[in-house]
Amino acid sequence: MESNEDLTENMLVSSSEMELMQTAKTDVLNPKNKEKMETRILFDSGSQRTYISQSLASKLNLKGDKEEELKLVTFGSEKPKIVKTSSTNLSIKLNNGKNFNLVANIVPVISGCVHRKILDASAMEHLKHFVKEVELADELPFQNESSSIELLIGNDYYLDLILSNKVEIKPGLYLLASKLGWIVTGRTRETYEEKSETGLLILSNTSSFEMLDIENQDQSIVAQAGICDL
Repeated sequence: MESNEDLTENMLVSSSEMELMQTAKTDVLNPKNKEKMETRILFDSGSQRTYISQSLASKLNLKGDKEEELKLVTFGSEKPKIVKTSSTNLSIKLNNGKNFNLVANIVPVISGCVHRKILDASAMEHLKHFVKEVELADELPFQNESSSIELLIGNDYYLDLILSNKVEIKPGLYLLASKLGWIVTGRTRETYEEKSETGLLILSNTSSFEMLDIENQDQSIVAQAGICDL
């Protein structure tokens, strides 16, 4: 894969459809001094570790406990890349008001700007009666917007926070239950054509970057009818 310092976007899906990543918004806290900041979180079961951006860690005055070397296999590469990173303790607020403690590795940047786009009319029509009854983990975009990801929840904590309930809204589009609320995720049609999509990145301390092979695993959980029971 070519590396280019001026490159900011990478193709992920075809221009005829878009993918809704598993995101949530909640308070991220420093468990020692209770400093907090509302943050958009990305759930990614294809990542072995949980990562927090250096920017968010600094704002919350989170200190790294120890430094270690991680081997990252980037997209299109057979050889792992060695990245030095320290870990830190933090908490996130669940939708029941309790805090969940976790350990995350501090990295310079987790991702480029993730574009959040308006859902097509068909998807919105199917979602209408569901969103009146449940608490969403992240608000639906009503205009096209860009958002940075400051915390990535990897497979080490994924199943602690994602629940078994899954409801199909329409083919390819789902409501996924989590301890932060219901997550709208899957694929749907583009509202208009885009030539490129933003790729998820982890940046090393060098000026160039490589695209991580972050492939979300499909969930094989059968949908349950009691959507309001959680």
